[in-house]
Amino acid sequence: MKFSKGTKSNNRSGFSLAELLVATSLAGAAMAMVMGSFIFILRFSKTDEGKLQINRDIRSFTNELSNNASFANTFSIYKSFTDRTLVSDTQSGDFLLLEFRDKNDSSLVSRIVGYYRVTDGSDDPGPVQTFTLDYSTPSDQSALTLIPSTSSSGTHTVVAELSQGLADGSLFFNFRNSSIVIRGELIHDIDGTTQVSNTYNFTISPRG
Repeated sequence: MKFSKGTKSNNRSGFSLAELLVATSLAGAAMAMVMGSFIFILRFSKTDEGKLQINRDIRSFTNELSNNASFANTFSIYKSFTDRTLVSDTQSGDFLLLEFRDKNDSSLVSRIVGYYRVTDGSDDPGPVQTFTLDYSTPSDQSALTLIPSTSSSGTHTVVAELSQGLADGSLFFNFRNSSIVIRGELIHDIDGTTQVSNTYNFTISPRG
């Protein structure tokens, strides 16, 4: 007896080109949404971290400056570290010089502390730097002759990454020749594309 071999018909059919294109487009759109959300969360996280860092920098800067100024005998404000034109009452500048006098002879300088914003003469943001010079033998020279040369601008310790003055474009404001008003905006550059900033405003008065 012979048995005939039966044939099976294959009814399965593949995806059409149009269906593949639609599926690919939907998958691409979903991936773009996921990536967009990830980039947004990453950028938000960096921005939030930058704001926290700015707040820490502001506290550090204001505390250090306040502590130094509180014990200084006198202060002077100049246009900038490189333009040492003295500013008078109700004027502002980017270079603050604090003078500490000898306890036994107030005509002698025992210490000077300077804060200045590195600037090219414009109102663009620049780092704030500081220097301190102590004299074991108090000097009878004027503080202006004791400070570092103008060529050393930008080589001192950075206390604020980027700062922009808000008092006529400068950082330090001379209030009645008795107090210093510091009004500025601290800026952090995040990954070269995003900046975060925060303003600060405080007043200090040397003990005189």
